[in-house]
Amino acid sequence: NNIAAEGTAAELQSRQAPYLCWRCQLRICQSDFTQLMSDIAAASSKDSQLGGDSQEAKRVKLNGDSPACTSTEVCSACLGILATLDRLDSDVCDLIANAVAASGHSFTACRLLVSSPIVCLIRDHAWQLAKAEQQSVEKIKEAPISAKDLWKALARQAIERRLLSDGGQQTRGDVETIPLQLALEFRYADDASESDDCLRRLSSGGGGGGSTRHGAASALASVSAEAFKAALPCPPAPASGPVKLIVAEVSKELMFVGGRYRKLCRRLPQTPWILDGERRMDTSVEELISPAIVRLAKADSASFASAGREDVDVRMLGRGRPFLLRLLNPRVARLTAAETAALQAEINAADDRVQVSHLCQVNRAHCEALRAGESEKVKCYSALCRCTGGPPITAEDAGKLSGLAASGLVLEQSTPVRVLHRRTVAVRKRRILSLDLEPLPPDAADAGRLFRLRLRTEAGAYVKEFVHGDLGRTRPSLGELLGEGRQCDLLLLDVVDVELDWPHVGGDAAADSKADLKADPDADLKVDPVVDL
Repeated sequence: NNIAAEGTAAELQSRQAPYLCWRCQLRICQSDFTQLMSDIAAASSKDSQLGGDSQEAKRVKLNGDSPACTSTEVCSACLGILATLDRLDSDVCDLIANAVAASGHSFTACRLLVSSPIVCLIRDHAWQLAKAEQQSVEKIKEAPISAKDLWKALARQAIERRLLSDGGQQTRGDVETIPLQLALEFRYADDASESDDCLRRLSSGGGGGGSTRHGAASALASVSAEAFKAALPCPPAPASGPVKLIVAEVSKELMFVGGRYRKLCRRLPQTPWILDGERRMDTSVEELISPAIVRLAKADSASFASAGREDVDVRMLGRGRPFLLRLLNPRVARLTAAETAALQAEINAADDRVQVSHLCQVNRAHCEALRAGESEKVKCYSALCRCTGGPPITAEDAGKLSGLAASGLVLEQSTPVRVLHRRTVAVRKRRILSLDLEPLPPDAADAGRLFRLRLRTEAGAYVKEFVHGDLGRTRPSLGELLGEGRQCDLLLLDVVDVELDWPHVGGDAAADSKADLKADPDADLKVDPVVDL
């Protein structure tokens, strides 16, 4: 089979004026990638034994600062893409290494993304039809392996070896590393005009599509061999010049950093609060956490996400709320445990309104786990409430409510009035999993009307509306459950736990969740200024 393929390639080369490089001679006549790689390796070995003076070795030079072949003998199929392989270890790797060094990225692995001129699809098809005609084959069964895919397969190891020897780092198993992405583009000066002209001719001959890669592929799939030959020469006309290799982009995929935050004040939104085009509050949880992480990762920017959110006047205590930062184009390859520990200490020392714990680099699987747990998590609250109307709260009332929750208490909550401007109107059912009511000792100020409410709820329950009823939009409300004409108001609210083990929390989680209350037994009863919403 190899001999027959080589013979056909030689015949194609000899009977047509357009130049076809030796790699494309093998490529056009071979649709099996493994066999093609073997054929090229055998041809390269044979050339090396003959002294290395192949037909390509003397036909490559630098075109500006980019590797390219000469314009006098440019392959009419790959347009000189494969010719650059003969200067791979010098010019090509130099060009890429300089671009990577200028980007400032550190990395442990790299990934090549290679694009080629659209017209290469059309030129390959023309050579295939010439091959089919020579072999008396009526129909082409498979498209040839593209020049860019072959180039990528042949160049990848040399490029990775050069980059890792220049500026790469050793891979560690304890953290995820983000591979460097190299977007390489082979540019052909006449690509747009030539592909537009070819596709216009094919369209009039029964093809279709447009001057895009997808349009070209669609046109070639739908046009008949006869129509193609009538519209375009087979083999194709000589190339007008060589391609030029451009390093279009050096970047990284997203890096993910996760942790848990505690919000220790009642005048702090989770994200920047913009109302009617004006900023409310000087900062936010996101802005107190993100900048230091972005700086350490040397990223362009970051987006903030979390397992739910608390209102601006609600504290987040206990273990804190899981959060995730998506870092765009980080220059560092990874964040080590020592680096994230130091970063966590820096954030916690900078502002006493927000404290961060369990800070670490996470991967995409962890991000999916956070998203999956969003609808399943349980939240625990502690609230300071006042009862108006009816008799004061008694221990018997507390026992009654605990029993109702234990037997299964389901709320039906219409979209709260306070969020109607940004939420779909709907009735949502949410369960109260446990409820503990503790009357507080009376004093002259409250006449025995204050009580502490502790409850565990399903994700998505509106606790404020459960307490005051939201003008009858939440049923039953706390006042309705207490009965005897009582109505309840919520004075202060804290989230004391988000029961989602993310990122992985060690055995001290329970102790961590009580750390605030141990430090200040009345932490959830302090009457801090409440934002006027």
